[in-house]
Amino acid sequence: MISCDMKEQEVKRIKMSALLDTGLPQAAVAKVAKVGICTVQHIAATKRASKGHERKPGSGNHRQVSNHTFLKSLLERIVENPKMSLWQHARVLGMSLNTNRRCMVELGFESFVQRKQQLISEAARQWQLARVKKLVVWMKQNPASTEQIFSGEKIFTVDQFHNRRNDC
Repeated sequence: MISCDMKEQEVKRIKMSALLDTGLPQAAVAKVAKVGICTVQHIAATKRASKGHERKPGSGNHRQVSNHTFLKSLLERIVENPKMSLWQHARVLGMSLNTNRRCMVELGFESFVQRKQQLISEAARQWQLARVKKLVVWMKQNPASTEQIFSGEKIFTVDQFHNRRNDC
C-alpha cells in the first residue's frame, strides 16, 4: 500500500529523471524540481548504475502506522497495560522502536525510566520518628551546646542513585 506522500515522491523522481535525460545540469534540475542537490545526485547515480529511480521496497519515511485507527488501538493497549515499556509494545506490534516512540509522542506520552526505590517498612518509620522526637527533645534541653541548622530537606534519607535519563 503506497501512501499519497509516496506517490508524490515517485512523481518527483520521474520528473527529475526526465530532466536529467534532457541534459540539464544537476543544479538546474534541483532548482526546477525544488529538491536538494544531493537528491538529484543520488538519482543520477542510480540511473548510471541502471537501477532505475524507484525506491527499495520498505525504505523511506512511510508513516503508514500513524493513522487514527492505529493510534486509537495503541492507546487502548496502553490503558490496558500502562507499565509495558516502549520496546515491549514495539515487539508485540511488530514495529520498530523509533516508529513506536513517534506514535507515543503523537498520543502525548513521554518516555521515562521507572526508578526502583527503597521501601521503608512501617516499623522502620516508627523507629525513625522516635529518633527524631528524641533529637528534638535533646536539642530543647541543651540549647547552648548545639547549633541549630534549619533546612527544608528531609532528615534520615539516603540519596538515590541519579539516573540522567529521567531528566526532561
